Amino acid sequence: MEFEKKKKFLEDLEVDLDSGTAQIINKDGKFQVEYYPCNKLKGSTTHCGKIASPKTNEAEVIESCLSIYNLIKTKEAPDGVLLDPTKISKSLAGTYKEGKDYDVMDEILGKGLNGQIAVVRDRVSKTDHALKTVMLALFNPNEIRAWVSLEGCSQFPNLYMFNKIDGKIELHHEILKKAVTLADVINDRMGKLREYPSLLHHFSLYVLHGLLEASSTMHSKKWLHDDIHEENVMLQPQQDPSDSPLRLRMIDFGRVKNLKEDRVVNDIQGIIRIFTSVYLTEKFNDVYDLQKNWETKLDKHSDDFNLSYDHKQELLALVKLALDVTLTKEEEDLKRIVSKKLKDSREEAPEILEDIAKLIFPENFPVRFLHLHSILNQFQ
Repeated sequence: MEFEKKKKFLEDLEVDLDSGTAQIINKDGKFQVEYYPCNKLKGSTTHCGKIASPKTNEAEVIESCLSIYNLIKTKEAPDGVLLDPTKISKSLAGTYKEGKDYDVMDEILGKGLNGQIAVVRDRVSKTDHALKTVMLALFNPNEIRAWVSLEGCSQFPNLYMFNKIDGKIELHHEILKKAVTLADVINDRMGKLREYPSLLHHFSLYVLHGLLEASSTMHSKKWLHDDIHEENVMLQPQQDPSDSPLRLRMIDFGRVKNLKEDRVVNDIQGIIRIFTSVYLTEKFNDVYDLQKNWETKLDKHSDDFNLSYDHKQELLALVKLALDVTLTKEEEDLKRIVSKKLKDSREEAPEILEDIAKLIFPENFPVRFLHLHSILNQFQ
């Protein structure tokens, strides 16, 4: 049985070697797979987006440069594409530059592998939006392809424009106002929520369902996110009375790839680790730890957190079901099961998400009182 688990782990480890190579490394005592595109192995990204001074192969470097110029001319390719002119005011010359068309503000929204995500202000509309910058040498074109295909899907921020400038790709996009990462929620905002078992149970199901909604939407567009973790999921308070008090948004498509044969294992495993981290603060060391030790660790944590028998059995059953998900069809089946459980929980206490929002975002939802069901269920 142990051999079969290891065999399944290796089979589920999806590493595309068509355009690169991979190696397993020991990083801080944990085994990880590092992937290297072929062009990076050859060192050809050294000059990408820069002016080169080649010491060897000068003719080859010149021809590679001229071939790109010719391709741009032949295809009449622009430097970028404006997707939402109500948010971005490009110049009459068709450019959008810092200091001329927009200003970078002091606020930093976050940090990625390739730099900071800053708040910028359009000089014409006077409105703010977010700017993510990626070095051209590290840019994944599928990030834009996937993002554009997800336009109008509420689980993701909107992309306003992308633009190549000075060897970098600029991604101008929607700011998720007042949103915080799920990592921040788990680490800093759930202390009070854990005092109410019914609220913790409902919120954990809410997160699981929201993640499955986002991932299944991506998968329906034939994209695999491939980097689902607590830092790449935002929780956003909503104060519109006609809207839900909370909204879950998935971000960062820097590692997105084409979905192959409807296999969604990588994304589902990331979702499971977030779900168990929200519920019991257990996110597992890595995928192998999840596959090998999930039952033992979750059984212990369930007892440590005094989960009721029913909630414990439900948790173990959901994780077992999720670990068996391989294809999009199975993902849809799991989503329906979680949706039914979430609906049943909400029918018992219609205002339960409002109470959760009050505890997680007290600065946005003043906690005058919780509804009666939350008080009564505190001692479940």
